[in-house]
Amino acid sequence: MLDLKFIRENRDLVRDGAEAKGITVNLDEIFALDDKRRALIQEGDALKAKRNLFSAQVGKIKKQGGNANAVIAEMETVKNRIQEIDPELRELEANLSSLLLTVPNVPHPSVPVGKNSGRE
Repeated sequence: MLDLKFIRENRDLVRDGAEAKGITVNLDEIFALDDKRRALIQEGDALKAKRNLFSAQVGKIKKQGGNANAVIAEMETVKNRIQEIDPELRELEANLSSLLLTVPNVPHPSVPVGKNSGRE
């Protein structure tokens, strides 16, 4: 399986290589899933950082004897969104992995274009 970073950096080479092998590859769908995956990862990381910040705030508020209910409620919202993102991300990564398995290796430039191996 080709590395996603390699595919991203060599889009035309990968597409041309697949065509030379007579295989149609939907790179646009792969890139769309990758973009969505990256966005979910970024959102999840930001929410986890926010959750950590809220945890620290709750500790400070409680140490000072204050009421942390508002911060705790906000933490609950953040926690729920994180729990929504995780399974969505796993499903997206499974779909992306399945699509990546359909992308053939790029043939060496010396390999002739054709449907047979040339051994006949």
